[in-house]
Amino acid sequence: MKSAEVQTDELQVSGISDSHVRGFIDRCIHESAKTAIYITAANGGYLDPSGSEAYGEEGDGANFKHYYFENSELPFVMKGDTILLRDKTEIERVISNYVSVESDKCINNLEAFSGQGIRFEFENFSQNAVVHTMINAEDVMVTADWKVSIAEGNSINTIERFSSDLDLRLGILYSTLESILTGISSENNYDIREHCHEYSSDPLINIYLESNTYTYEYVIRIIDAGPLLRADIPLKFKAAVKNMNLSGDCIG
Repeated sequence: MKSAEVQTDELQVSGISDSHVRGFIDRCIHESAKTAIYITAANGGYLDPSGSEAYGEEGDGANFKHYYFENSELPFVMKGDTILLRDKTEIERVISNYVSVESDKCINNLEAFSGQGIRFEFENFSQNAVVHTMINAEDVMVTADWKVSIAEGNSINTIERFSSDLDLRLGILYSTLESILTGISSENNYDIREHCHEYSSDPLINIYLESNTYTYEYVIRIIDAGPLLRADIPLKFKAAVKNMNLSGDCIG
């Protein structure tokens, strides 16, 4: 490949173009990012609140037990009037880590194209790709800077940037929880119902509260039913609150 001449026009090999390859890699990134978003939302902003070395996830480092709910461990994002919600940039970081690890497994299937007369040259994605995640209000954008060379004979093209824009409103769910926690910290007996107008006005986004009044422990679930409109699974952000008096829901 050292003698290959770089072409500025798109390489077309046996009906397979570099746009097909880009699309394949973009889909790998999309699927792994989507999984990471659903996992982190369901776990209060963590891939695993207890930590996961494989994904560079430190966990919440809490010196108290997590809250067990729906067969999973939830982090306490508030204890008393102390807000412990993970910073959004940390959620973006672990989503990027997950994409780096999991996309690598998918991208290795590029070799399936080789038998059709196309050759690839690329370094390990998980170790060499620079993945960046941005959580916006209405979507999550994931980009990856990584090189893959596509060649036939002496012709070669190099693609260096890949991306996926996911129509998942993780940002709205996060900011809604942030607003609820800020409100709780300023009121002794916080009724979510009285503050519904302060959160999203979208009727597809609802807030539910599961209470354990004996221990003053609660689970806040903020659910976006929007994905159902495209036959997908609702996105649920779940987290626990401890040692506060809390009540109410926002539905519809």
